[in-house]
Amino acid sequence: MKVFISSLIRGLEPYRDAAARAIRALDHEVIRAEDFPASPSTPQQACLDGVRQSDLVLLLLSEHYGAPQPSDHSATHEEYLEARDSKPVLSFLHEGVELDAQQQAFAGEVRVWAGGTFGASFRTPEDLAREVTRALHRFELSNARVAAADPAAALDRARALLVPPRGGRASQGALIVAIEPLEPQALLRPAELEDAALHRELTQAVLFGDVALFDASAGTAARLEGDWLLIAQDDGVVALDATGRIKVSLPAFAHVRTTHALPAIIEEDISRDIERALRFAAWLLDRCDPTHRVADMIPVVGLTETGYAPWKTRRDYEQSPGSMTMRGGQDDVVVHLAPPQRRRVALQHQTHELAQDFTVLLRREIAASR
Repeated sequence: MKVFISSLIRGLEPYRDAAARAIRALDHEVIRAEDFPASPSTPQQACLDGVRQSDLVLLLLSEHYGAPQPSDHSATHEEYLEARDSKPVLSFLHEGVELDAQQQAFAGEVRVWAGGTFGASFRTPEDLAREVTRALHRFELSNARVAAADPAAALDRARALLVPPRGGRASQGALIVAIEPLEPQALLRPAELEDAALHRELTQAVLFGDVALFDASAGTAARLEGDWLLIAQDDGVVALDATGRIKVSLPAFAHVRTTHALPAIIEEDISRDIERALRFAAWLLDRCDPTHRVADMIPVVGLTETGYAPWKTRRDYEQSPGSMTMRGGQDDVVVHLAPPQRRRVALQHQTHELAQDFTVLLRREIAASR
């Protein structure tokens, strides 16, 4: 692998050298600013290009944030932002030093992105070399498992999830958001999936939690159906199995505003509900898999049983709720991203963007069916 070392340089030279030795000892290639040849580009442009060329980034955070660039972020912060959405970042925090205010804020941002913890901490260069060796070894093992997984097969499994779970009003049109682990893991034992305490906790979350999906005034039932635990309401279902597969079914149509209103698929409602479903799925995964054994997954979204209902914006629907141009084509629509797999942290930190992208893909499929 090509491993980029990202940190403030001044004052951390012994630590950067220790990290580089650990990387090379494992037969990987080091990319760092100290080794860059002369170039017509600025040093920071060269560093950001180094991040793009790398397979993995080691982020070392010590006491100082560094000088702001034109972006108002430090060079290290820019490198982190460049890397985090496209490649793994292994983060290490210097213990025994007092972080300045900006560095504390940056460390907090990294901590949230990493799921609440840093990869490791260090005090001496020798500490850091050991921790880098361990982290790279763990990453290699994890990456080998992911490489052995079959994304195409996982996508097929994900698409198969887009059958409305029984218990909701699927015949009236359903939006279904499904999450399929790239590499399924045994997250819950059969006895845990049957546990009434888990049923109560999920029911409480789906009705009253920070990412609640259902109407708290309506009846809700929890039951097992085959390998699935279902939390169901008349117009929605949340389903979970022992391997971390999740599907959320919500109404696809706008609420009828007048006696003359006709069913329609409202773009803003769809985007909002996809985002809500993804946020709930992220919460549910954290509940069942707090150590993040499931790290990569394939999200898919579908509309089922929508008949010839048209796709409209909220404004268009409000202006003419009783008129529409019926669409033709397929009754069911299924979309996925390209490439289909995403890191698990994207469910928490890119939820809005994912919902927007899925909404656009659904709109395109609906438009193509006219």
